[in-house]
Amino acid sequence: MTQLTLVRSKLLVPSRAGLLHRPRVCASVERGLESKLTVVSAPAGYGKTSALIDFAQHSPLPVCWYTADERDRDVGRFVAYLAGAIGERFAGFGKRTQEVLTSPTTDLFHDPTAVVADLVNEILEIDEPFVVVIDGYDALDGALGVRTFVRRLLEVFPPNCHLMLASRVLPEVPVTQLVARQELVGVTADELRFGADEIRELLRLSKIEVSADQAEAIAAGSEGWITGVLLLAGRQGAKAAGEVLAEQKVTAETYGYLAGEVLNRQPPDLQEFLATSAVLREMSTRLCRDALGIKRPGSLLAEVERRNLFVTRFGKGKGAPYRYHALFRQFLHLSEFELLELL
Repeated sequence: MTQLTLVRSKLLVPSRAGLLHRPRVCASVERGLESKLTVVSAPAGYGKTSALIDFAQHSPLPVCWYTADERDRDVGRFVAYLAGAIGERFAGFGKRTQEVLTSPTTDLFHDPTAVVADLVNEILEIDEPFVVVIDGYDALDGALGVRTFVRRLLEVFPPNCHLMLASRVLPEVPVTQLVARQELVGVTADELRFGADEIRELLRLSKIEVSADQAEAIAAGSEGWITGVLLLAGRQGAKAAGEVLAEQKVTAETYGYLAGEVLNRQPPDLQEFLATSAVLREMSTRLCRDALGIKRPGSLLAEVERRNLFVTRFGKGKGAPYRYHALFRQFLHLSEFELLELL
């Protein structure tokens, strides 16, 4: 490939006004620094990027940042940006990697070995430990060349570097092997969801005051989904937001977000499954098959879980039931009449 001109704004830690420092979440992210990989994975709007910006601002180690998008599904472009992210913090980094990357004899898609070797060797020349964050990694989901490269990279990942992936979907990495070697730490919606005190403090940054009782109602109704809270508070005011969230009502704002950012991004078969299965308060493979006549319910439920589509599983045994986030479930089975009234 020819040498790529990098967009430097993709390699800078984003600046976010009104960012709340959350020591509890920073500690969850930091606990993975002794391993190879931290995966921050949760549904849309749970604050993954904000958590990593917060971490970067308080990290004990230098942080290199790369915001990925769908154009980076080409593995050559992905590697160029990955090396560029490190080069943004450590001047001169990536020259040898770039030479191999642009060589006409390099077949990166089928054999990433040479590029991985040069990248790792250059990382080892950096004389201090550091972190690489790849935000928006879900944009690369299913990109075979990227998946192969990252898997090979993790096999030989240098000890002076820690990789963090933020993704709406569970990344396609060798989870079993990494967990067995204690090389992977996960941060999920459970750690990211906002509690009442955090909601109250964040709203205060937006000049919105709520009582402790209102904050508790908002936390319970939203299940800690902070984007839902901010959508409502910004448009309706905190008191109305508290009432709506406590009653688990979908509004035009939450409908637009869930439709545009979540449902419409799924393949047709998954959209159909979501709409059909939302009639159930609790789902299982058996219920989806026997009560709803859904074919392949096990694989569809597994994919819903992998994609973090606002679903929670109770227990780990075979047949353990799932449930949707209350607001997402209501969104999924709004009638046409209810939708017209809403909009």
